Amino acid sequence: PLIGSGRWDGMRAANADTFLKEVCGYPYMPATLDKFSRELKYAGVAGTLWEVHARFWLSESSQWGDERRAAVIYADGTPKPVWTHLFSQSTKVGHVGRIMPGLDVVAFHSGYGVPILMITHSGRAPLVKVLPDAINRLDKICPPHSSGRIVVIDAEANSVPYLKGLEYGEPRRAWITLLRSSWVENKEIFNLTDYEEYRNGDRIRMGIADFNDPDGGAFRMRVVEIERRTSGKITCIGASMILDEIEWTASNIADLYFDRWPSQEANFRAVSQAAGFKNVHGYGKQLVDNISVVTELDELSRKTGNAEERLARQLDVMEKCERKVSEVKQIIDSKINHKETVQKEITDRLIPGETVTPSLQKLVEEQQN
Repeated sequence: PLIGSGRWDGMRAANADTFLKEVCGYPYMPATLDKFSRELKYAGVAGTLWEVHARFWLSESSQWGDERRAAVIYADGTPKPVWTHLFSQSTKVGHVGRIMPGLDVVAFHSGYGVPILMITHSGRAPLVKVLPDAINRLDKICPPHSSGRIVVIDAEANSVPYLKGLEYGEPRRAWITLLRSSWVENKEIFNLTDYEEYRNGDRIRMGIADFNDPDGGAFRMRVVEIERRTSGKITCIGASMILDEIEWTASNIADLYFDRWPSQEANFRAVSQAAGFKNVHGYGKQLVDNISVVTELDELSRKTGNAEERLARQLDVMEKCERKVSEVKQIIDSKINHKETVQKEITDRLIPGETVTPSLQKLVEEQQN
């Protein structure tokens, strides 16, 4: 599919023939190859093809001259939704903003940015749990190569047991990861070097810090601090003590982490879009919800809920006002009735020639009030 538009239909030619004839000697229809590739997946061939792919590209890229890059693998996971009414494991799918049935694709890229292995998990697949087995699988595929001696991963790797497993496992692996602010807040970092110039006017330095080990004691790692030129914000990157300080300077470690974007994430996004990795293939005939429609319905449901909540609050205010008006009206009616009673009593007692008594004077005053 990468040769065409990202789908087998991209191999269709205008003269009713297909470019597949040029590739494999027979003008297969695109739909035939699409179905065949799905059946290969269900037959378990996908894993074999990935192994062949990984073995080939690790062998090729190891000759590209940079020993450091050859030793590195970038690891990351990306969720994709499964639009189904059937029972399925759920996960958080960021690009649709939902927790829903989905798949997590764990991807490995070489230090040169070549995708070398992808493993699909149903539902949530925390990297700290699935990566050790996945890396061991990669070792079995390509034992002659040294790829994977340094694992670069995002902040999801902020787990001391996981980092210890990499650093003290067999074989021992170094690691580089972004440290969450909660990890380094008020943390004592000692043996700090002087600041040096880094990219785009930023400054960088490196020190050592001890972190609490759930098994007891402390776990020591290198901490690289990057001070941003524009905001002054400090970004911290953690690195294994296996990485020699003389050979791996603060800039070397930071470069290796930030190269995740051009070497892995941007690369993976481009390949994913071309190969249609976000499309989940199957043979089910049941019509499922359209993602755009469901997203729009979710948004409308949210707006409707907010409007109903505002309306309920306004109705509550109106009800309180009506009760207040009713109470005031009762008070006014009571005063009017009392006034009429007083007026009648005064009128009845004001007989010509009668002396104005104190009680009558009091009624007159009450009427005036």
